Amino acid sequence: MKLTFEEFWKKLIEHEIWYDQMKMRFFRKDLKGVANDCFIFLLASEQRWKAQDFQDFRKCYQSFLSKSPDKVSAPVLQQVETEVKKHEEPILTGEERDKKIAEWLESVKAVKMANHVPKLSRKQIAEEGDWLPKKGPTHPSTSEGELRKAFFHQYYIKHNFDPRTADKVTGWVDESKWIEDNEVELMELWTEELSRQVIKI
Repeated sequence: MKLTFEEFWKKLIEHEIWYDQMKMRFFRKDLKGVANDCFIFLLASEQRWKAQDFQDFRKCYQSFLSKSPDKVSAPVLQQVETEVKKHEEPILTGEERDKKIAEWLESVKAVKMANHVPKLSRKQIAEEGDWLPKKGPTHPSTSEGELRKAFFHQYYIKHNFDPRTADKVTGWVDESKWIEDNEVELMELWTEELSRQVIKI
């Protein structure tokens, strides 16, 4: 049976209740555009098309709608109408204009200028630190020597005391002597520690 797309479309939407539901459910879809895709698909399905079963066609169309993307719609920008105010007062020229300018200058001269902010005295600057507040005391920082000493001490504890009991291990050595004996190795470890930026100076 030969049907144009428009004839197919009219028959497809004859079922008013069903079509109303489709419009509500798929309000973001291009209903007629998707129907055209469905029509082309059914034309290619020879046996299905010959049957002219519009109940089946509606199911097929519904399946197409559920899989189709939403139609692209351009955003609607709200147009704000602004009234252009007309200049109601007459434009002054000649003597009247000069007179108005003179009146305006007189009113400007009559206004007393506000006093400028007074300068700070030398004494105030010394006491208050000019316009900016005085800086507080700097946060004390640990010197590299102190950090290195603490680092060596940690290694000394690790090698000369039992970690569980805190007792001296066999072969215990006094800290200053142990550091002196292992100075080269300790310095290498210290340099490596600095390069890893674990300790920041």
